[in-house]
Amino acid sequence: MERYTSDLQPTHHSEQLKITIPLSERYLTIPRLVLGDVFVKAGLDVCEITSYKVALTEACRNLVHFAYSHLEPNALQLSFTKTPIKLTIEVSNRGKCFCKQRVKAHPALSKWSLSNDIDLLMITSLVDELRTGVRLIDDECVAFVVLSKYLGA
Repeated sequence: MERYTSDLQPTHHSEQLKITIPLSERYLTIPRLVLGDVFVKAGLDVCEITSYKVALTEACRNLVHFAYSHLEPNALQLSFTKTPIKLTIEVSNRGKCFCKQRVKAHPALSKWSLSNDIDLLMITSLVDELRTGVRLIDDECVAFVVLSKYLGA
């Protein structure tokens, strides 16, 4: 089996790829394919790629469900960033919150606790680092999930 390698030299710059997909589970194959290509070019093995594909799919599903439950949803925004030390995938969605209170008082935040959410616990077991959150930016709620894969020396 031939392994593809990245054309990047180990320098202190990063590459970023951004995609936008409709807020529907039927389009989740697109970010999975992009993730696979980015990870193959970074020289990662099939097991790591498969784990991150599952984690990314669950992260996107979590945001789709969150958006339809708590926001006036827009498309999912995905950003794939590669630096010499790690690969980062950020998935986010923004929209007007149904509640008028500040984001930190948003009722959905209690459901985003890692100890209470089995989906996020499963994602945590598959990735090197997971960050989630909801922010208020320009009168809109921004819900995000960030997955990171540290690259070995």
